[in-house]
Amino acid sequence: MANVQVNGQERTFGGDPSMPLMWYLRDELGLTGTKFGCGVALCGACTVHINGEAVRSCTTPMSDVAGKKVVTIEGLDANGRHPVQVAWRNIGVPQCGYCQTGQIMNAAALLAKTPAPTDAEIDAAMAGNLCRCGCYQRIHAAVRAASRGREMTHHHRFSGLIIHNVSRRDMLKGIATAGGLVLAAQIPGLQPALAYPTGAEQMPDGVRTDPHIFLSIAKDGTVTIVAARAEMGTGAARTTLPMIIADELEANFDRVRIVQGEGDEKKYGNQDTDGSRSVRHWLQPLRQCGASARLMLEQAAAKRWNVAVGEVQAVQHELVHKPTGRKLGYGEVAEEAAALPTPTADQIRLKDPSAFRYIGKGNVAVVDLFDITTGRAIYGQDVMRPGLKFAVIARSPVVGGTIVSYDASAALKVPGVEKVVKIDPTPAPAKFNPSPAWR
Repeated sequence: MANVQVNGQERTFGGDPSMPLMWYLRDELGLTGTKFGCGVALCGACTVHINGEAVRSCTTPMSDVAGKKVVTIEGLDANGRHPVQVAWRNIGVPQCGYCQTGQIMNAAALLAKTPAPTDAEIDAAMAGNLCRCGCYQRIHAAVRAASRGREMTHHHRFSGLIIHNVSRRDMLKGIATAGGLVLAAQIPGLQPALAYPTGAEQMPDGVRTDPHIFLSIAKDGTVTIVAARAEMGTGAARTTLPMIIADELEANFDRVRIVQGEGDEKKYGNQDTDGSRSVRHWLQPLRQCGASARLMLEQAAAKRWNVAVGEVQAVQHELVHKPTGRKLGYGEVAEEAAALPTPTADQIRLKDPSAFRYIGKGNVAVVDLFDITTGRAIYGQDVMRPGLKFAVIARSPVVGGTIVSYDASAALKVPGVEKVVKIDPTPAPAKFNPSPAWR
């Protein structure tokens, strides 16, 4: 038995003393902000503080932390207000964000010891933390900014954005009870009048005429947008695509919430997040979705005021009667808009690019930025399911190496180990030839 303090709370550990601290934190305490990267203390994704020192938890056995104080990203500042976290968000450091909790913990330990480090000291201290996305310049700038105790002038807006992960069914239930506008994007064949050919229709499962990109507006004016594609770290799926809809809708992004659609290409059409295709394939269809909703709101306001729809203009979550200056909020006419037919393609007017508020402006932060900097962002590795099994791959130290022989008897004696599987190598080039074991 060993006592250890984790994020200020006393814990008692009675397991295998050789267990790496990282697995204790993740699997037993559920502190998944500490990430597994390499398992050999070379990448820094698993960095935590032990008695104030930055330590790689993947190779630190539990026997080494008895009687010590461990701090993870979740305990650095529960509200995400540590100067390093603030600087990370102000500068917009992360791309995919997977390594960033380790980067932040390492930077926080540096500044605790050296409050005003030189550029060389920053580089030396952060050199052991790898970032596959290559965010090193932003990381350096954020450490420097945090050391100076000032907020950067390059400040991102829309901190009030609400992010939810819900199923489409539950999302629709919520929309129905809200009694507001629900609009499914209907892009009949990517009509030439509004959309240019992008090759999207040639992708597996193509582009649906009803891609289930749902937009709703509640009575209180909250706009809900579904992100129907998978987020792979660039921000395209959960930030850029919803932003496109919001721009054409003339929505105030502070009043937007984003829900994640489930993976189902039979409903949504192609959901591949690869080849830099998401924005190219969906820019025009999603602009049309936002423009359709904008027109429906303008039509509803015109009907309420008994004026021509041409006299009404949507401006930042409000509908303005241009001749008189009268205004209505989006939520005030949401139900009336919902009763209107979806506009046809020839009725819709897309914005002139000069009128864009968000597209191409760089004023919308990655929507998951706060969660990334506080360890709350959920990655595939963090998801647990009943009966989930774990596999560990032992790789050849030489590219293209093959197995001569192996003895699984010792591994099978380890409690919990069910099976050892040999995976035959793939022919060159391996990049696009997945092993038969994965098929």
